[in-house]
Amino acid sequence: MKKIPLLFIALTFISISGYSQFLANKKNIEIERLTDTLKVLSYKNDSLQKLVDNYSVTYLAFKEKLMKQDFDPIRSAVLIDSLIAMVDSTDEHLLMQHQMMQDSLIQLNRTNEQLLRRTDSIISHQQYVENHVVYIEIEKAKAIENLKKLKELFDDEIINQAEFIQLKQKYLKQL
Repeated sequence: MKKIPLLFIALTFISISGYSQFLANKKNIEIERLTDTLKVLSYKNDSLQKLVDNYSVTYLAFKEKLMKQDFDPIRSAVLIDSLIAMVDSTDEHLLMQHQMMQDSLIQLNRTNEQLLRRTDSIISHQQYVENHVVYIEIEKAKAIENLKKLKELFDDEIINQAEFIQLKQKYLKQL
């Protein structure tokens, strides 16, 4: 009668431990998911901050040229041209960065393809080795089986001792 409550307590403890482990794993998975999301959002924030910085420079130049100086409609074409030149230089810089990133991606893809080929080669070699090992094991098993049969033939006096020794040496070489 005392065993039943002890068994019940033990089962309850085990199930509570298992459930708490399940909850801990669930929390860890959620933490990892949130960490990954935070990394993605940080990257997006950094990208947006770079854009804001680029356009802030353009805005400040525009403000310097137009707001702090007396606006002269005759000089507006010169001001607009200087702003366009500034925007073009920013665009060229961004295009250069884009090209460098694209070149890096191409190089990474080439490296990835080389690694995939190496991996395939290693896997093929490993399969060859495994097949060879299996073949050798089969040959050894055959040699052992032949030695057993040879011993039976010798014990039954079907073959003489000279034949037995000669065949025995042949099968032992296969081992």
